[in-house]
Amino acid sequence: MSAKNWYDVFSTALDKGGFIPGDIQQIYKIEMEVRTFFDFGGIVPDFLFLQNIDRDSKTIQYFWDSRSREAICPFCNTTSTKECKEYFEKPLQDIPQDRLAVYHVVRRKKYFCENAVCPHALFVERLDGFAEEGERKTIRFKKYCVERALDNGCKSAEDALKREGALVSDDSIARYLKIESAKKIESNITRNDVRVISIDD
Repeated sequence: MSAKNWYDVFSTALDKGGFIPGDIQQIYKIEMEVRTFFDFGGIVPDFLFLQNIDRDSKTIQYFWDSRSREAICPFCNTTSTKECKEYFEKPLQDIPQDRLAVYHVVRRKKYFCENAVCPHALFVERLDGFAEEGERKTIRFKKYCVERALDNGCKSAEDALKREGALVSDDSIARYLKIESAKKIESNITRNDVRVISIDD
């Protein structure tokens, strides 16, 4: 199947229906906002705006632009409103859909840090709650992998996820599992009601 993108299909249908270009643009914008609400409400950050969707025989890609007006510097926690003209873009894999790998291609803004003593003059706005910095998978996809691994092991989880359309290795799943396990152990150690600690080989 050749790649199809949402805008071309949608705008062509409206054009055949007699809509003028200005109305098509406005209707398309509303369509993207509605899809965001129903498909990704509470998942993607509110400052991201869905621009287009591309689908082929193996993947679905959601293209997002940032419409933020400020961002917090992750190095000094200073809020900045000074946008840079540069952007940062990379795909983030999400939970598979319809036996297809799902990617969010997010175009993030760069900001100048307004803290004169911060060692970082520029920073990229973060996607808190959606994806960790430096990672290529969404937080919920990694949790999805961990849940699968807890049921049948990492290799079985890899095979099952690949059948669903995802692209992930058992080594990556094992890494996600270790990270989540470490968080759980750290949380348990700080509890006051722990009475027994055991070690398995």
